[in-house]
Amino acid sequence: MKKVLMLFVAMAAILPASMSAYDFKEGGLYYNVNGNEATVTYEAQNVGSYSGDVVIPETVVHNGVEYAVTAIGYKAFYNCRNMTSIEIPNSIVSIISHAFYGCERLQSVVIPNSVVSLYPCAFNSCTNLKTVVIGNSVSVIEEYCFQYCYQLTDVVIGSSVTYLGNKAFYDCPALRKVTCLAPEPPAMYAYYSFSDQAYTYGTLCVPEASMHAYINDQNWGLFSHFQNLMLAEQLSLDKTSLTLHGNESQQLTATVLPAGASQELMWTSSDESVATVSQSGLVSAVSAGHAVITATTTDGTDLSASCKVTVLHVQAESIQLNVTTAGLNEGSTLQLTATVLPEECDIKTVIWASNNPSVATVDSNGLVTTHSVGTATITAITTDGSNLSTTCTVTLLPVGLKGDVDDNGRVDISDVTDLIDYLISGVWSN
Repeated sequence: MKKVLMLFVAMAAILPASMSAYDFKEGGLYYNVNGNEATVTYEAQNVGSYSGDVVIPETVVHNGVEYAVTAIGYKAFYNCRNMTSIEIPNSIVSIISHAFYGCERLQSVVIPNSVVSLYPCAFNSCTNLKTVVIGNSVSVIEEYCFQYCYQLTDVVIGSSVTYLGNKAFYDCPALRKVTCLAPEPPAMYAYYSFSDQAYTYGTLCVPEASMHAYINDQNWGLFSHFQNLMLAEQLSLDKTSLTLHGNESQQLTATVLPAGASQELMWTSSDESVATVSQSGLVSAVSAGHAVITATTTDGTDLSASCKVTVLHVQAESIQLNVTTAGLNEGSTLQLTATVLPEECDIKTVIWASNNPSVATVDSNGLVTTHSVGTATITAITTDGSNLSTTCTVTLLPVGLKGDVDDNGRVDISDVTDLIDYLISGVWSN
C-alpha cells in the first residue's frame, strides 16, 4: 500500500503539468494524443468548463485522422459544476485520478465493462451523485474514489473487483444498497472502505452462492442486512428491427427475467452518427444509414439483446411561406418563415435570396429589409437535394400616406389603378 501511495503522490506531481495542455478540440471536447489513441482532457485556462449533458465518443476524427478515445484524463472534468450527465463509451479503458472530482450536479454514472483502471479520487466530492454502476472489468476501486458523495444511495460493484481502497466509499452517509457481483469478497483497506451508516443501515446484495463467504468476512460481515442477488437469466427486446424516418425517435423496451433480477441495463449504439440511444432505451435517428442498438445487463451476467436500426432520409415534398405578397414602405422589414413538409423530413433548412437587392434584401433567417421603391421577389429554396422553392413578391410603395400611391393626400380608386398599372408595367403613372 505504501508503494501505491507513493505512486499516487508522484502522479499528482507530474500529471498536472503534462496533461494541462491539449492537442486538439473536437465536438466540444479537448483531447491529448498518444499514437492512434486519444485521452479526454481540459483546457488549461478554463478548468471546469464542460456543462450540460456530455457524451464522450468512441472515436474522434481530427484533420482527417481517426483516434480511438481510450481514457478520461487527469482532472478532465474537474469541478465541472454545471455538467448534468456523462455518457462513457465502451472504448474507455482508464479513468484517471480526479477525472470527475467535484462534479456536483452529476446524479448517475455507468462505468462500462471496457474500463479496467479506476484511479484514486476519480469521482470524489460528486455531492449529488445517487447511483453508480461499476463494470465487470475493473479489478481495483482505488482509494477515495467515491468519498464525499453525500447523496449516493445505490452502488453496483462489478464481478472482477478484488480490492477496495481506503475510504473508497467513505463519507457516503446515504448509501443504503451495495450490490457486489464478485464471487469472492474483495479485500478492503481495513473496514474504512464504507462509512458506518452503510454498515448499519445499508443492505449488501451478493450472489446466493457467495453469501456465506461475505457474512463471514471480517469487513463485509459488518453489514447489518444481507440479501441474495437474483441474477438475470434472459434478456429480450420488444423489437429486433426498427426503421426510422428523418428525425424520428422510438422507444425500445427490454424484458429481464426472472422478474426479481436487476433491471439495470447499459444501452449502446454501434454508430451514433446514424442513431443514438438513451439509457432508458429511447432510439433517435441522426442521419441515413444502419446501426445496431444493444442492451446489456449490468449484474455480471453480461446478457445482451440487439435491435437493427435503419434510418431513412426523407426529402421535402413541399415548401410554404407565411406571406406570399406584401406592400411595404421604404426602410421597413418583414419576417418570412418557411415551412418544409412533410413534418418527418430530416433537413428543413432553406436558402434565402432576393432578385432585386436594391429594392429589398433578405438575410439567412428570412428577415426582409426594404431599401427603395420598386418590386423584389424573395425566394426560399430547400437544401436537402429536393431543390423545391417558393416566393414572396415584395412591393415598396412611395413614402407618404400608406396606400397613397399618387401622393395626393388621400387613398382612393386612383391609387389602386396606379398600383395595378405599376405591377403590370413597372412604371409609376404619376
